Amino acid sequence: GGGGGRRAGAVAERKVSVLRRAVAANPRNEAVAVELLRAQESLLEPEEVGSAWEEAIRGDPCSVMLRMESLAHASRHVASFSVSALREAAAAAAAALRGRAEEAAAGGEPPSAVDALQRGALLLLLRAAYAERAAGFSERGTALLQAAVELNCFCPPALLAAPLGERLDAFAEFWESEAPRVGEPKARGWCNSTAAAAA
Repeated sequence: GGGGGRRAGAVAERKVSVLRRAVAANPRNEAVAVELLRAQESLLEPEEVGSAWEEAIRGDPCSVMLRMESLAHASRHVASFSVSALREAAAAAAAALRGRAEEAAAGGEPPSAVDALQRGALLLLLRAAYAERAAGFSERGTALLQAAVELNCFCPPALLAAPLGERLDAFAEFWESEAPRVGEPKARGWCNSTAAAAA
């Protein structure tokens, strides 16, 4: 009985100790940081685990791997799971990556760096949509993906160079018009809608 539990706890503590040294020696290695966070889950209280994830993200806010694993952690732990907290985390992740991608593009970084950030944002979006569906909000998960496709693939040409806030205001008008959205019958895309003509 209890001996097996104590041994498992001792093994987990040794693993955490080794991983802490590995993180100290390789502070930019996301995979090792994620393994440390996962290993700590069996030793810490849920609030402490959540704080550890938050601290790791503050240290590297544009890490796609940390953001993805943090969202996965949040959705795995039913006792502390909250759809609103998951939504906030996903929105914060998207904002951080969008801001970093804009900085990279404006700073003349190679297109591959910008592309990597955009791919990361897409992965986070897919994870958020999956989490919505898993939490019983299938329509919201689908709407997330529809909105992303409409906004990024069917933006009216007159708004392509507009600041994001202006594009989002115009997009909200399209979205609230209840026009068929991508994936729905008779969808023509935001750029071909009556809301786009007004933009």
